[in-house]
Amino acid sequence: MSEAAPRTVIVNDDGHGGFFRDTYATPEKLEACIEPYRGTTLSVLEWCVSLGTKVNFLSETFELFGTGSHTDLASARRGDSQVARHLAEYRRRGVDPLAVVSRKAHDVGIELHASLRMNPDQGADWMGAWVPNMCNETWYFDHPELRITLRDGSPAVHLSYAYPEVRERKMQLAREVLRRDVDGINLDFLRHPPFVGYDPPLVDSYRKLTGKDPRETPEDEEDWLRHRAAPLSDVVRAVKELAGTRAVSARVDRRFTMEQGLDVETWLRQGWVDTLILAEETLGGYEFNLAPFIAMRDRAGRGNILFGEEAVCSGHDLSADEDRALAAGKEIEVSRRKLSRREYLERALRWYGQGADGVHIFNDEHNYDVLAVLGDPEACRKALSS
Repeated sequence: MSEAAPRTVIVNDDGHGGFFRDTYATPEKLEACIEPYRGTTLSVLEWCVSLGTKVNFLSETFELFGTGSHTDLASARRGDSQVARHLAEYRRRGVDPLAVVSRKAHDVGIELHASLRMNPDQGADWMGAWVPNMCNETWYFDHPELRITLRDGSPAVHLSYAYPEVRERKMQLAREVLRRDVDGINLDFLRHPPFVGYDPPLVDSYRKLTGKDPRETPEDEEDWLRHRAAPLSDVVRAVKELAGTRAVSARVDRRFTMEQGLDVETWLRQGWVDTLILAEETLGGYEFNLAPFIAMRDRAGRGNILFGEEAVCSGHDLSADEDRALAAGKEIEVSRRKLSRREYLERALRWYGQGADGVHIFNDEHNYDVLAVLGDPEACRKALSS
């Protein structure tokens, strides 16, 4: 790729914040937020369909956010209750938000990819029991036996891909969104590891294969890491088979791929993933050397490597307690610092110089000023010098 060649720019919309802030309250408002992408360097809009393991589109199979047997609107933040109200109104009108986004994205000349959070089950340790009650579908609560088993034998919050039932549940969502008018699908493995543990199906099959108990071997033993990566690879391969010629991308934490059961080099080599987004599950502003992943792409002879930017550099999500304090008129510090325009452009040029095929932006979907130039290296340079 020449130094001046256009780069791929992808922005992820979590499909929640706009409803939370009231900017997606109606289809017209939702379309108005997509219109400013017209004429920018944005290549792909990712629309996240996962609000926990509930969804934000009119699904045939999965519970709409705000519904389900454990829903607790009374304890939730006002914004989350508003999300539920807005989605209920879309459903009452028979308007599917995913269809609205897809139609408008195509109208402005960009691709629309559905983004799936690959283990978005929530636990009560974050903000309290209202979070899993609001975010986790009834199917999750009905199947505690499918949760990840930790090395010490205790259960984790997330469901494990070691179980065929869990893999099939994830595939049901992939099948449903790929029946819609989308140009691709994003598998977001930054939301949230772990995906497998020391689960009975994996432990038993490993013992049969090697004669060793993985709970008594080093956690980083290569044979064990490759063995526990098989379930995730099966899912990624199956998603690509479903997608056909449509794009499949995966966002991963570049530090812990095999440790999390993500054999990304095999995914690239086999062509199961067209784009690999390297990021970190932390606040933004991190930097790392892309060279090992550029080399991986070159060995595979296919695929694209994108640097994954987390826009939020400081701050935290508003808690229910803080929200109640704000509602009572108290002063609460809720500000966040995001990457500045200059930081975006300087960093993008750095990644392009290392061989990146583009940039992926998370948690800053409406930064139209940055998106106007980000995919054009020369425009980035001119903007920095002006």
